[in-house]
Amino acid sequence: LDLSSAVCIQAWFRGNYQRQRFQSAVRAFLVSVIQAWYRACSLRNAEQRRYLEMKSAVVSLQAAFRGWRVRREAGRRRHASAVLIQALWRAARVRSSIQKVMLVSSFHAFCTGLFFPFLVYRGISKVAN
Repeated sequence: LDLSSAVCIQAWFRGNYQRQRFQSAVRAFLVSVIQAWYRACSLRNAEQRRYLEMKSAVVSLQAAFRGWRVRREAGRRRHASAVLIQALWRAARVRSSIQKVMLVSSFHAFCTGLFFPFLVYRGISKVAN
């Protein structure tokens, strides 16, 4: 009875020792799996943050470029409008000057035609001289 009791006790201790070693190995494996998962999540989050920062920078650059392009085009349109207004103003001034000259010329022609016979009759006309 002593020998079989000793064998049972030794088997129980060996089984208990092997179970503890197995549970320790399982825990170590699970810890490494959890650590790998956590590292992968951390890397994914870091990569996602880096991507979002880069995307934000790209969007800012695109907005700045588009704004510059719109401002440049607006400046060109403003300049073209100013040139057109100046040309129209100058043309209006020239038309006004021409109308004044035509008015004076037609008035002079009217006066000359009206008084020319009188001037010729009196001998004052230069044409008659």
